[in-house]
Amino acid sequence: MKLKLIISGLILTSLGAASADKKKKTFGDGTLPEFLVPYDVNEDGELDAEERQAARAARKEAREAKRASILETFDADEDGKLNEEEREAARADAKAKIEEKRVERFNEVDLDGNGGISLEEFSAIPAIAAMEERRPESAAKIFAKMDQDESESVDQDEFLDRIRRSHRGGHGKPGPKPGEPGTRPEPKPKPRPEPKPRPIFRK
Repeated sequence: MKLKLIISGLILTSLGAASADKKKKTFGDGTLPEFLVPYDVNEDGELDAEERQAARAARKEAREAKRASILETFDADEDGKLNEEEREAARADAKAKIEEKRVERFNEVDLDGNGGISLEEFSAIPAIAAMEERRPESAAKIFAKMDQDESESVDQDEFLDRIRRSHRGGHGKPGPKPGEPGTRPEPKPKPRPEPKPRPIFRK
């Protein structure tokens, strides 16, 4: 169970750690995340009440600008709102961008660019390497879960499949669909008993 939780937690965060390490983002060690540094006006390494308020206002403004941009891009009938078809187009565009970002993560980990991630490349991810120091062989176990065809190399499809399932909260390999071999037949509904007639009382 612990291994499954490790896999689920690390795939979305650790596999992108190579790029995060380059940016030197640190959390929980007393330093500010990179995106908050511009709001540390007095450069004391932390945000006071006014600086936090400015950061919140800037993030709210950014969200509103993003919503306006989405509306401008996908409001095909120009009625000032998104109908179901337009919302679906916006969702498809967002999914495509997420998928593109995941492919970029794969390419960052695939150091030699041969289209597959080896155990050595996987173990070089900073967060995986740190975990390996605490729990030897943990990288190999996680890698084996990702390497579905047991080719000793994780290709892009295996990599993306693991990220998608981790994002949905799933663990392990996908189970069979209803009706396929390995599934239990759906139970037949039990017939309801006929109601007993009530006795009629006459005065």
